[in-house]
Amino acid sequence: MNRNLDLLLADILNRQPDDADDATLADAEPRWDGYARGRPWSGADARLVWTSPSARAAYLDARKQALAALRTQWRARGFATALTQRAADSADPARVLEAEGVTVRILRSPAFEDWIVSIELAADAAGLLGPGIRLRLSDTGGRLWAEGVPDAAGGFDAFWADASESPMQRLAAHSLTLEFV
Repeated sequence: MNRNLDLLLADILNRQPDDADDATLADAEPRWDGYARGRPWSGADARLVWTSPSARAAYLDARKQALAALRTQWRARGFATALTQRAADSADPARVLEAEGVTVRILRSPAFEDWIVSIELAADAAGLLGPGIRLRLSDTGGRLWAEGVPDAAGGFDAFWADASESPMQRLAAHSLTLEFV
């Protein structure tokens, strides 16, 4: 989603009247952590979050805490969040960047002449993620490379969306960062 649209939606949602009573919020509070870690939503709780700024704030707080805990576990296990191109990689038309627990492949699709960015997590790294945890791969220059929820095998793919430069040109000047969203 576009950053401006995100801000507009947040502004609209935060201007809603908050009709949720304290008892409803207290009843839902124990479930926020499960949703924040990827448990499927109940219809009633999803409606509550969409219609109540207080419920939404409580859920978002639980989500921030869950992602912070995940980052801590990720680091404790020695998994990488930064990937850099090694000088020896620069002559290869396809790139593989590897760091502990994470592999990023940058390939040229022969059928479409498009670049594909493929993210693969090692099985033990993928096992730390809940089912709804999204990963974002961006570079140190702020360019988004890929974002998605890993599949059962711990990976996902994205097409390179910038026609003005190739991913190889970006890699010459920037390293990659993996984050949880």
